[in-house]
Amino acid sequence: MKQIDSSLLKQIFARIVGARLESLSCACKMMMFTFGDCAIHVQSLARIIKDGEILVTTRDYRLCDDGDENNNDEFFNIEKFKNQIVGGKILSVDIGVANDLKISLDNGILIEIFNQNGYVHFADEQEQYRIFSVTGGDHIVVYNKHIEAV
Repeated sequence: MKQIDSSLLKQIFARIVGARLESLSCACKMMMFTFGDCAIHVQSLARIIKDGEILVTTRDYRLCDDGDENNNDEFFNIEKFKNQIVGGKILSVDIGVANDLKISLDNGILIEIFNQNGYVHFADEQEQYRIFSVTGGDHIVVYNKHIEAV
C-alpha cells in the first residue's frame, strides 16, 4: 500500500470524463458503478439525483419484514430508475476538499459520493470508495483522511 495525494485522484477521474455509465448495481449497502473499464465501489453515502429529485441512496438499504436482504428500498429503487441512470456520459467529476465526488452525466443524472466517517465516531480509518480498472491494476482507495494505491 502506498499513500498518495489527491492530485493523482484528480488525474484518474479526469481520464474517465466522456465515459458512459455502463452498469449500476449494489451489494448489501455498497453501490457499484462501471464506466468503460473503470469501476467505482462506494461503501460510504452515495446518492443519485435527477431533476432535483433523489432517486436512490445507499441509506435506502432497509430490510423488509420478510428477511430477504435483497428486498429493500436501495435494490428496488436502483431497478426502478436504472433505465434513467445507466447510459449517461460523464460530463464532469468534481472532487471536494474531503475527497467527496460529484459526477455529472449528460442525461441529467448527478451522482454524489460523500466521505461519511469522521474520527469522532470511528477510531480506525474507514474505506469510503475505491476506483479501479476492471481489467486489473492498482485500486485507488479513499479513506476518511487519506488515499492509498493498493
